[in-house]
Amino acid sequence: SDTQIEMLFVQLDTDNSGALSAPELFKVLEPFSDKSKRSPNRSSSTDPHDSTGVDDPRVPAELLSMLRHRWAGASYTTSGQNWTQLFNKIDKDHNGELDLYELGSMFRRILKITHDELSDGQISDVFEAWDVDQSGSLTLDELFQALAPAGSPSLQTG
Repeated sequence: SDTQIEMLFVQLDTDNSGALSAPELFKVLEPFSDKSKRSPNRSSSTDPHDSTGVDDPRVPAELLSMLRHRWAGASYTTSGQNWTQLFNKIDKDHNGELDLYELGSMFRRILKITHDELSDGQISDVFEAWDVDQSGSLTLDELFQALAPAGSPSLQTG
C-alpha cells in the first residue's frame, strides 16, 4: 500500500533529505550483495595489517592525497589532531565501525567532497578498498591505515 511505501521511505531516508542517496540505498542493499563478485585486486587476507588498501587501483593517488589532506584538516581540535574524536563523530550508531553510509556521510558532510569530485559509486569503491578484512565495515585502524601519511607510526587510541 502507499502508506507502507511511505513508511519504508521514511526509514530509508536517514538524512531526512526527501530523497534516497546512493549510500542510503547501498546500506539497505548491502546484506543482499554477492561478496564473491568483489574485485580480484582485493586482498584475500583477513589480517588488516597485511594490506592497507592504499595501493588499490580504485583509490587513485590524487584522490588519496585529497582525502588525506581533508581528513587531516577535519581531525584537528584545539588540542591537536584527534583521529578518535573525529571517528566517533562519524560513527553515528556508535558501534566502533563505519558502514558505507557513514563513510559517504563523512565524505560529503565532514570532508566537503562534492559529487563532482567523487561519485557515490566511487565512495563504494573506496569503502571496499579500505575494508581490508572484508567485514563490511571500517574500523578506526583500517581508516588510519588508509589515511595516515606513509611512514606514520601506528594509531594509538589509549
